Amino acid sequence: MQEFVGSAVFATTVANATLGLLLALVDHTPPRHGRQVLMPSFTFAAVPDAALLAGMQPVFLDVDPRTLEMNIEAARRYLRGHQGDVAATVLCNPFGIGAESMTEWEMFAAENEVALIVDSAAGFGSRYSDGNRIGGRGDCEVFSLHATKPFGVGEGGLIVSRDETMITRLRARQNFGFGPERTVERPGINAKLAELPCAIGLRQLERLNDRIAHRQRIAATFAGLLAGAGVMIPRGVHRSSVPFLPVLAPSPVAADTAFRALRTAGVEAQRYYNPPLHCHPAFASLPQGETLAVTTDVCDRILSLPVHDSFTNDDVEIICATLISSLATTKPRSTDHDH
Repeated sequence: MQEFVGSAVFATTVANATLGLLLALVDHTPPRHGRQVLMPSFTFAAVPDAALLAGMQPVFLDVDPRTLEMNIEAARRYLRGHQGDVAATVLCNPFGIGAESMTEWEMFAAENEVALIVDSAAGFGSRYSDGNRIGGRGDCEVFSLHATKPFGVGEGGLIVSRDETMITRLRARQNFGFGPERTVERPGINAKLAELPCAIGLRQLERLNDRIAHRQRIAATFAGLLAGAGVMIPRGVHRSSVPFLPVLAPSPVAADTAFRALRTAGVEAQRYYNPPLHCHPAFASLPQGETLAVTTDVCDRILSLPVHDSFTNDDVEIICATLISSLATTKPRSTDHDH
């Protein structure tokens, strides 16, 4: 782990990333603060699920339209009216793309004495804008090792941190709270990762760099073919592990039309994350920041194009041709009045 992520980090395995988030939130909640956790609505359900199961209250904030990461100005505005209510922030690295504002978020957490848990679910092998591997920022980072991820072992997760003492606590928490003397030192749970997925992970590491490099080349081919097509590719995709390629269509109608065309053509496109979490019944009553307008707009226009280890440029060309053709049908037609 240290050889891959960085020499100054420590890690513990968990059965899955959801349990990793749950244990991290339980371990990092400052006792003198309230129970609110800031998080984006533009993410997977595991994030609010973990917070609720930890006895905390999620608060949904809007995202930045350029990077799709949680908007730090929205967090600052929320904190001004809720000092003492917020215990933690879960910052998501969307689609494995390292947050450009990570340093600002770390300063925000320190200044306000709140925990900063980084959900890097799909980001194992990705890099931040400074060139360093994702894995050593915030209080800790949580990775998913699910089969859908570039570094997949079937099912599993990792919690990584620069704080060795914290990782020691979390290693105990994922094993019923047992310490070295087989005495329960703190509340825990059975979140251990089985030996077989660990063995698969060790073998996967041997060629992970080559796999990520291939996926990044595929992403670059996508970007080149889609230039001028009217779609937006989030910044930083080129330095991510590229679990798939997120693109924003020019309008909700265009996104819906393209999604249907891609699926009809046999392309396994997805709509991560549509609808956003605040629209799901289980989370609809949770508090929100000032507005989630960007989140709603992004979710209405998002498309996720598949990327696999076996992809060729021909595969990319077929997908792009289908996408571009469908987008052309939704472009407003010019009229004599327009001229």
